[in-house]
Amino acid sequence: MDTIGSRIAAFREARQLKQVDVFRATGIKQQTLSSVESGTEPKSGIVAALLAAYPDLSPDWLLTGSGPMLRDGRALSPTAAPPTSPASPARPAPLQTQPGQVDFVNKYITRLENDLAAAAERELYYQARLQELLGKPSGNLSYAAEPTEVHTMAAAPIGPRFDRCVLRAMYADVVAGQVTPLRQAV
Repeated sequence: MDTIGSRIAAFREARQLKQVDVFRATGIKQQTLSSVESGTEPKSGIVAALLAAYPDLSPDWLLTGSGPMLRDGRALSPTAAPPTSPASPARPAPLQTQPGQVDFVNKYITRLENDLAAAAERELYYQARLQELLGKPSGNLSYAAEPTEVHTMAAAPIGPRFDRCVLRAMYADVVAGQVTPLRQAV
């Protein structure tokens, strides 16, 4: 076995794995794996992904071809490991928690919840203060002036930019029947 790709293929065959199984366990695309097994030099991320997904695979054997295929010193035969079915791809073992980690995470969640509640209270305070300063009744967060406050001329000026308030005033006049629209809606 001259290349890393040929050793990957040998490991796969010994474990009775398909390229799809290796993809599911490592995230290495099938096309990339096929290219590496055909002789393309793999990037270091591919080797790292294989060693992370299959911790019993010997790095020395994978990189140089020397020594046994597995870390514990045994050679892998096709019957040494049961085949991985597509329904249950090889996955790393679940992480073990250290003492105090659960308490730390729970305290952190409580702190975040308290911060969120304080932020919601501040938001309510600032909304009430803003409404008080603007003289608006509670619940009306529109900052545009009412049409009667803006429209003081007989006809609104027409220019390249229309102020939102002017447009509201013009619309109110059309609805009230004081101005006839230029075009009837179809």
